[in-house]
Amino acid sequence: MINHSNMSGIAEMKQQHLEKVDLSKDRKKYDLLADLFSIIITVEHLEIVWARGCCEDDEYTQHCQKLITRYKSMLPSIEYYYPKIDDFFKEYCPDAHAARNRLVNKGVPATTFHGSAQPGKLDNAKSDQLVIAQTVQYFITTVDGLQLSLKAVDEIHPHLKDLMESINKIKSLPPDHVSKTKVQEWLIKLNQMKAADELKDDDIRQMTFDLENAYAEFVKFLQSGN
Repeated sequence: MINHSNMSGIAEMKQQHLEKVDLSKDRKKYDLLADLFSIIITVEHLEIVWARGCCEDDEYTQHCQKLITRYKSMLPSIEYYYPKIDDFFKEYCPDAHAARNRLVNKGVPATTFHGSAQPGKLDNAKSDQLVIAQTVQYFITTVDGLQLSLKAVDEIHPHLKDLMESINKIKSLPPDHVSKTKVQEWLIKLNQMKAADELKDDDIRQMTFDLENAYAEFVKFLQSGN
């Protein structure tokens, strides 16, 4: 004789097991999405506080860079649920415009593009010469790397970031100078790509041309005595 109570108990146990498995998967997903949401909202508030002058440049840069790094490290996992990150912003953070601009469009702290408004500890002629020498070296290193077949985003990006930060330390250089704008354009373009992506040969050639032209204009600016 079939024991229906035992069969019912087994079925219930199986159902509970399945529910636990499903809940575990859901929890992992929503924990991940919650972490991403937290990063986005934190960046949004950080951008607003910094723009209002309520946060020191160094402090802003340090915290912003950490948040950007965390954001980028999460993207491969997030893509499983949201292949297009814009869809996540639209669904959960439609008003986080500053965070979207910083995380998705720019990919680096605002001080990397615009420099710091606060003077450095060695704000004198000697330190200016040092910054200029470093900038020249960053230009040469970046172009040499491209000519030596650097193609992956995670290989080129650090060089461009260092170059951009160094250029911004030269306070006498106009914000719309080609040596700034060209580096900025390529840095933004790389930030739209994945770390493992590789630039096409045409892009490498164009970047090399742009950076060589930017370097030439930078040297002209220095020679003009501005």
